[in-house]
Amino acid sequence: MAVSAVAATLSEARASLKRPSRPITATEKERRLFYGADYLSRPSTSEVPTFATPQSPSMTLSGGNAGDGGRPAKCSPSPPESARSAAAVVRHHRSHSREASSAAAAAAAASFTSPPRRRHHGTTESDVTPPSSPRVDAAETPPLSRGGRRAGEVASASPPRCRQGRSSSAGTGGSPTPVSTPRDSTPATTAQSDRAQWLQVKRMLPLLDPGGKPTELASTCRELTTVLSDNDCSFRQSQTAAHKQCVIRALGKLMNAKDPDLLVQLCKCHLLVTTSGAILTPVFKVLYFLSKDSANDERFAAENLIVHLLGFLAPTSRALQAEDVTGMLFASGALKHASANATVQKIILMQGTETLAELIKSDTLTTLTQLVPAETRDKKIAQLLVQITAVLRNISESAKTAKVVFVGPLLADLCALLGSHSQHSELAYNVSRILSKLSGIPECVQALSVNKSAIRDILQVMWKHPLHLPLQMRLCFTLGTLTANDDMCIHVVTFENNAVEPLISLLCKYSQIDEGGKKKDAAAKILRSSPTENFSEPDVEQALIKLIRLIANLAAIPDSAEKICCSSGIETLYHLLARKPIAKHEELVLNVIGALTNLSATADQHTNIILKHRIKIATILAPLVLHHNEEVVTESLRVFGNLSRFDDVSALIAAQRVDEAAVILLSHSNQEIVLQAAGIVMNLCNIARHHRAILDGRCPTTLVGVFLNTQLSDLELLTVVVKTLFNVCLQKELVKQLTPEHIEALKEHLTGLLVQAQTGGCDDFLQAAQRLLHHLDLPLYIPIAATKL
Repeated sequence: MAVSAVAATLSEARASLKRPSRPITATEKERRLFYGADYLSRPSTSEVPTFATPQSPSMTLSGGNAGDGGRPAKCSPSPPESARSAAAVVRHHRSHSREASSAAAAAAAASFTSPPRRRHHGTTESDVTPPSSPRVDAAETPPLSRGGRRAGEVASASPPRCRQGRSSSAGTGGSPTPVSTPRDSTPATTAQSDRAQWLQVKRMLPLLDPGGKPTELASTCRELTTVLSDNDCSFRQSQTAAHKQCVIRALGKLMNAKDPDLLVQLCKCHLLVTTSGAILTPVFKVLYFLSKDSANDERFAAENLIVHLLGFLAPTSRALQAEDVTGMLFASGALKHASANATVQKIILMQGTETLAELIKSDTLTTLTQLVPAETRDKKIAQLLVQITAVLRNISESAKTAKVVFVGPLLADLCALLGSHSQHSELAYNVSRILSKLSGIPECVQALSVNKSAIRDILQVMWKHPLHLPLQMRLCFTLGTLTANDDMCIHVVTFENNAVEPLISLLCKYSQIDEGGKKKDAAAKILRSSPTENFSEPDVEQALIKLIRLIANLAAIPDSAEKICCSSGIETLYHLLARKPIAKHEELVLNVIGALTNLSATADQHTNIILKHRIKIATILAPLVLHHNEEVVTESLRVFGNLSRFDDVSALIAAQRVDEAAVILLSHSNQEIVLQAAGIVMNLCNIARHHRAILDGRCPTTLVGVFLNTQLSDLELLTVVVKTLFNVCLQKELVKQLTPEHIEALKEHLTGLLVQAQTGGCDDFLQAAQRLLHHLDLPLYIPIAATKL
């Protein structure tokens, strides 16, 4: 029979305790650097950044905001808060005097004739080296421990372009230097090659006329990038600072263009000329604004800009400067946007995972922290980490990819960010999104469950941001997965971190918000500032679901359950069950019932707050034992299996005819339901008030049929059925329903199972089966004096 669309939708929507739903993050409606108001010292957008002609190593930029968190005026980029055109972001700086331009031109001409000067530590870009000793920017000179070169030696070729069959250089992607044909190392040949490259570039510069057509300018820039990235003569490493200034000045005149293709080519040229953070920060701002349009993602990939961005972010590619931090912020922001694209994700996975992993290491963060002014240090580093973790989140979409990338030190370093930056909700939220995805990978779950510091940091973040619902639901989901089948992890959460009281406090808060009233209005105001989602009723309900599931898992072991069920506020579970109709809140009610099952298993009714409400709970659950959702039926029967030990609940079961329903459910096709129904009958057959329902439903013969059709492979069901049959045989009134044929069939099947069960691991079944077999050998009309199972 065909299933209706409504029925199919309802079936898919029902939650499963065994396979709980993972929090889903909606696609971001707009691309931006930050969400929320966590960062008081974010780069300002009050002034539009502009390009400046290089004058010194600091490369002073106009457009700085003096009040922007105490950052130096020479480097004050501003992340956008609303979409603007790239032309509005990078206007050509026209405030330079003619004298400054003439001086720069004179410096360029003097680079061929001035006498050579020896380079010393701290040499500025205005210093010029002789043609036979190719010049490298001071900020770009690698340490001796990394490259082994000394001042005046020729730099090895390391082109930023990633060509087929080669990896990109450390200056572009942090990857090994590609194999290339070695240049002739003689000074004369080297100088000749450098001069030839400069002449090629010099001939192209006049073609970069601001009045030209964008398509022609873009074509010229493509030719220029080919020359600049020549494997045998890398412009960035072989040319003097004056030559670089000439190229940067020519490129800067075009940076107010609106054509995306031209802007991409211009940015690429900049990246091939220098690695100076002061010079490249406006370039990265252009790329960031271009990345806000997803149509440019493929362009970034095709032009190898992703590799360039990764190269600038690589902390080991150069000696980091203070100006680099802001540039890294915008470079990572552009990379974050572009990494939503599948092609870009592949490039990052192939060439960028080591760079991203290095950026979140404590040593790297310490180095970056020392470069930032003390008054804005923590927030600015957190801003950078927000972008990096967003990239990691995007590449964790695939379980196969996540397994390769995150299983190892990266996962531990990622969790450590929660401890070191727990006050930054946006950063913690990004990490929580990654962790919730990794919760579906067994290897990652195993690594997290043994990382006690990670569990502690997750809990601390939860306590610091109690009303950040998107964050809470993901961290609760992660902890719920870790504690699902790990007693040690439960012990760490419950006892080593004393998490029971704070968790129940969260439960009470969310229930109050969900219920409504003044507290809901106050919470709504706070929650509307959450990073990606506004406050809504479904948010609260999903947070409740994940939190209750975590509490249910913690109550799976007796010691933890006793601590939870004695805590004030746990009665909130009963209140939720009472006021939430299952027709509208099926997943929530299902999780509440699951938690009540574990919490009602403890026997001390004087200290167990849940047991004090047992009659009210049983009254609500009585109609659910015949619910259309089999999971609801199973969980409701589990609760009755625990509560049926009490005489007052037994009377309610008889009055509500739950005992009749349990007998009927013994014939259900779902073995889990049969198991729970048999558990209830095991308790009820010892109470006279239930004998009529048991006999009318022909329960003894039904149990024999279940037993004969169950094998040792389903040991749990087999054990419960044997115990129930034993209790039936203890009652003279009930055992009369069994015929001699039933008895012989029972004995034969029991004998065969006892032989199979000798292999071990079946002690509980062996004990129950032997006692039942012994009883079946006695006259059936003489009740045996034995301890009831």
